[in-house]
Amino acid sequence: LVSASGGCQNLDISPDDRSVATGVQIYDRETEQSSFFGDQETDGTFDVAFNPDGTRLATTHFDGRVQLRDVATLEVVAELPFPADGARLAFSNDGTRLLTGHNGMILLWRLP
Repeated sequence: LVSASGGCQNLDISPDDRSVATGVQIYDRETEQSSFFGDQETDGTFDVAFNPDGTRLATTHFDGRVQLRDVATLEVVAELPFPADGARLAFSNDGTRLLTGHNGMILLWRLP
């Protein structure tokens, strides 16, 4: 697993236990390869979470961005306007909603 200089406060393992997401990368435990989806030097990621079926990865960033990525392509499929930096996040059990929170502000997003 390659460390990201941009930093990350959290990590997550995919539901099938194959991949680990941290910072700006997804590490495949079977192939031992990392796929990068951000700048290792500057893209400070606060929290990461796989959705329940492992097809999406949500990330929150120190600059306030909340992004939802397709795990297969690493493309951003949605960017949510969270009004604070460094939010925590969690998916609903069915993966249709994303909960974000920071310093008492909690938002529940219905996902596309």
